[in-house]
Amino acid sequence: MVETGQALRWVEEGQRLFEEQVATADLTAPSLLPGWTRAHVAGHLAGSADALGRLLTGARTGVEAPMYTSDESRAADIERRAATQTPKELYDETVASGKRFAEEFAALPESAWSTRIRHRTGIVFAASDIPWLRAREAWIHSVDLDTGIGFDAFPADFVDALLDDVSRDLARHDGCPAVTLAPDDRPRTWQIAGAG
Repeated sequence: MVETGQALRWVEEGQRLFEEQVATADLTAPSLLPGWTRAHVAGHLAGSADALGRLLTGARTGVEAPMYTSDESRAADIERRAATQTPKELYDETVASGKRFAEEFAALPESAWSTRIRHRTGIVFAASDIPWLRAREAWIHSVDLDTGIGFDAFPADFVDALLDDVSRDLARHDGCPAVTLAPDDRPRTWQIAGAG
């Protein structure tokens, strides 16, 4: 994974970019995510910050805390936020949840960074990796809002880390072919060995 301090910087930058989009966008407009408006994306990012915060609380206290009570409750929360919160309320909640996440990570002693936690998908990883998950969400969902922000707005080192992560994940999927990613704007390449 990514060095924690760097990931925290990306969280701050990505959160700020996302907040800027939510502050000025028509949240009733469609997003790039099928069936979701921009309000859904904003509601999801706010809820995700709190869900990751619960994982951090669990790492700090030693009491395992799930991200969500269920996939159904997660989906219902996103729908509720999109349907009932005004654009101002969604913006305020996006900002507040980002601050809560930052405060929760700041409260996590370094001795707890190695605590193993379980993502809602079942993947187990160290608590120190949570900022990387949050950074990915903030940056990628800034694109999903469909306000004109593209992947070309991402910091180059963030793109490199994202390609590292994605190529590792893809290689684990059955049927993934062997592929070499060779961007034309950097000398580095990424190998996806393929799982079959």
